[in-house]
Amino acid sequence: MDFSNFNEYKIFSETRFRTPLRIERQIGLWVDRIGEAEREFQLPSALRKLGQYAIVFIEQGDGYFIHPAYGQVRITNGNAILLFPDEPTAYYPSQKWYEKYIVWNGPESVKLTELGYLNKSSVVIDDDIGIFADSHAKLKKIITNEDKAAIFERKNIVTNLILEIFKLSKPKEKYQQWEGKIKAVISWLSSNYSSDISVSTLAQKYNFSESNFRRYFKQYTGRSPREFINSLRISKAKSLLKEGMSIKEVASVIGFDDIFYFMRLFKKATGISCGNFRKE
Repeated sequence: MDFSNFNEYKIFSETRFRTPLRIERQIGLWVDRIGEAEREFQLPSALRKLGQYAIVFIEQGDGYFIHPAYGQVRITNGNAILLFPDEPTAYYPSQKWYEKYIVWNGPESVKLTELGYLNKSSVVIDDDIGIFADSHAKLKKIITNEDKAAIFERKNIVTNLILEIFKLSKPKEKYQQWEGKIKAVISWLSSNYSSDISVSTLAQKYNFSESNFRRYFKQYTGRSPREFINSLRISKAKSLLKEGMSIKEVASVIGFDDIFYFMRLFKKATGISCGNFRKE
């Protein structure tokens, strides 16, 4: 089967879903199912939209992963395939392989994708330390339990797995290089949040281009540099207001020349006005 032109081939949507419990919906992320299988060579007849998130870990063997953006990608033992709900894909062994898989869903997964923890440009991941197999083993022990502790533990296992996917999907040397610099930026900002420094000047200070600085900073913190600075300022403003400092003085101390802008920003961030916050 030639997968070079994806538009020529049938795409079907998976219809097998477990109905999550009410508490699972409330906590925002649940495990749909886990499993393991020995799969023999068979070319896929169509591409599948899973409708959920999944990680498929190849424990033994090798084969191919079919993806609309990357074509046919060779995979081997120790690789894991990351599947997204809306992407049509297929995968199969060249002869035979042994796989383990974890399927999950929920609005928190969508949010983590938006924040970059699950990256659609990193769908084949190397795992040479057994993270996926370990997560699968932990889930296997509690997958049928429906008590609150087990439900929450399953969520935690998958959340930790997503964090490890995020770490493993980064080119290690490059990631560690800019990660260290972003940590240095955060340390500096924690002591200099009131400084009137522009994002472009901050980028130059730590030898970034402005575009890369903005991208790496948001990738690491989940927020833009300006959003992060303002969050530090608002946090300090809360402490100063509770200590009895006037709103005008607080605005000045934390780096706002415009008191009215500060008041609007404070209310937007906290949901309460500066005056009412002081009275609480």
